[in-house]
Amino acid sequence: MKLKERISENLALKILSIVFALLLWAYVRSHENIEMNFVVPLELRNLPSSLVISTDVVKYVDIQIRGKEPYVRDLASEKISVYLDLSKGRKGENRFRLSEANATVPSDVKVTKISPKSLTIRLESKTGKKMSIEKGFREKNGSDEQKQYSKVYFYE
Repeated sequence: MKLKERISENLALKILSIVFALLLWAYVRSHENIEMNFVVPLELRNLPSSLVISTDVVKYVDIQIRGKEPYVRDLASEKISVYLDLSKGRKGENRFRLSEANATVPSDVKVTKISPKSLTIRLESKTGKKMSIEKGFREKNGSDEQKQYSKVYFYE
């Protein structure tokens, strides 16, 4: 048999096999689990009203997400949040643990890692009375007059 005859023999079956293999590959590829890292803001919640934070606290955390490729690839960091509950904080040094439970993510993905795993935050009592300072200015742009004021609160 000549090569041309061998290639054209059962051509429809060969094309169907190639199409089936490509579809199977696409299906398996779209259902693979992948991991992706995101950097998201850390939200501080439930700080007792009698306390203030007196140390620098990280503003962002690294979070690793696992899920099916289409879900993870299309995931925007705005749909991920990580919070730290400060309600059990006391005056002085407090060590708070961050875990997967502190993250809010869509239901079709899973959190596999958060970094840092813990934070040390110093809390101090609010003392004295609350004082406010008001600062303002007026600006004239053509015929429009704009007023802008801001308030700043201090605790002594």
